[in-house]
This record gives sequence, C-alpha cells and structure tokens, in this order.
Amino acid sequence: MENVEQKEIMEMLKKKLQEKEEELQKKNTVIEVLEAEKEVIQQENQENKKTIKELVEKLQTVKPVTSTMSTQTMEIPAPVIDLSENAKDALFTLLNVRNTLKTENPMRKIQEVTDELSKKASDKETQITAKCEVKLFERKTNFYSNAVNSHIKWVMVQSDLPSNWDPRLPEFPAYTQKFQTAYKTILKADPPKICEILLKAPLEELEDTECVICSDDMESHKETLKCEKCKRRYHDGCISKWLKVKRTCPMCNELMLDEEEFPQLS
Repeated sequence: MENVEQKEIMEMLKKKLQEKEEELQKKNTVIEVLEAEKEVIQQENQENKKTIKELVEKLQTVKPVTSTMSTQTMEIPAPVIDLSENAKDALFTLLNVRNTLKTENPMRKIQEVTDELSKKASDKETQITAKCEVKLFERKTNFYSNAVNSHIKWVMVQSDLPSNWDPRLPEFPAYTQKFQTAYKTILKADPPKICEILLKAPLEELEDTECVICSDDMESHKETLKCEKCKRRYHDGCISKWLKVKRTCPMCNELMLDEEEFPQLS
C-alpha cells in the first residue's frame, strides 16, 4: 500500500516538475523575444540618429523660401520641380521601393505565414514565437517604410545629386532564425520570402584560384583566411605576414584582425 502511495506521489511530483519546466521554457521564449525586440529598438535609435544627422546636413544645403502664412518668418525647403537626371533616377528607385511595399503588402503576408504555422503547431511555445514574429516584423517594416518616405521627401528638394548617391536604406526585415527553424520543422519547408526584391542578397564568396599576395595556387580553403567584406581568401602564412604590417585586406582595405593582436610595425 505504501509503495502505491509513494508511486502516486512520485508521479504527481514528476507531473508538477514537467509543468514547471514547460512554464520556464515559455518564460525563456518571452525573454528571448524581448531581448530581440530590444536589439531592434536600439538599432532603430542608432539609425534614426544617423538619418537625422544626415538629413540636417543635407537640408542645410537647400535654399530656403520665406512663408507669409504667419507674422513670423518661417523657412521651409522649396520643392524642386526641375530635377537633374541623377535626382530623377534616385527618386524613381525610391518610388519603386515604396510601390513594392504597397502592392506586396508585407504585413498581410507575414500574418498569413505566421497564421499558417500557428494552425499546424500544437505547442504554445511555437504559437508565441509566431505572434512575436509578427510584432518584430511589423516594427522593422515600419522603420524601413519611414526611411523610404524620408528619402523621397529629401530627394524632391534636391536640384542635383551625385551619380553614385546611395540612400543607405536599412535592411528590409527577414525572418528570425527561431521562426525559420520552427516553420521548417513543422511545415517541412522554408517560409516563403516576403518582398524578395527588397532583400539584400548575400555577397557570394569568390572562387579564388590563387593567393594574390604570393601568386601561388589556392588548391583548397584549408589553411586560408577569408576577408569577411570582399570574401577574398589568402594563404594563412601570407596573410599573417601581411597583417603584421598593414592590418587590412590587400584587396578592399577592410580591417581584418585586431590591432592589439597584430600591431603595426614602426
């Protein structure tokens, strides 16, 4: 009789322990989402500060006009009707981006994708992940859209732009790794890409056939070091000697190793 009672108590304790573990897992998921959201907000703040600074500097070059709508003199940027070809090209590109956002409706699509996962998922953790994905995606999409609109307004008051002008838009939001893993695990497929034309394609790694430092053949990627910016590879021995003197990639001048580890020779 005592053994039966002990078994029942043990089963009850195991059940409670399992419930506590599940509850802890849910809380950990929420913490991960909040941390991810915090990173997004911090990134937005940095981008906003940078954008504001750039716009202030650029608007200082715009010739102001005087408004007579009040007793005080108010200076506002005057829209430029006769845009240069470079300005027209930049405006055309930005308007195409804005049109893509309107026609493809990324917020509707992310809702459809996450709803599809939620319907198939039986556990609450995955459903929470799906809901959080919508929230993060919405925040990033709004940030991206606001940046596009700000650049359009600025270009419309420019009489000219350099041919290599780059609006430096933030990256269009992509799925989080956690959501992609959950989607692929349950639905056995990758989630459909949203506004694929706006996603920045990853830089392909170069198929190096020789080390540009020593000009010898590059038979494989073994014992080589790759520059993360231009993706060029070099022999370990060659690049180690190079970095002790230059500390930058021979091809793109990107800093490759820490200055303390490879001090510049005097």
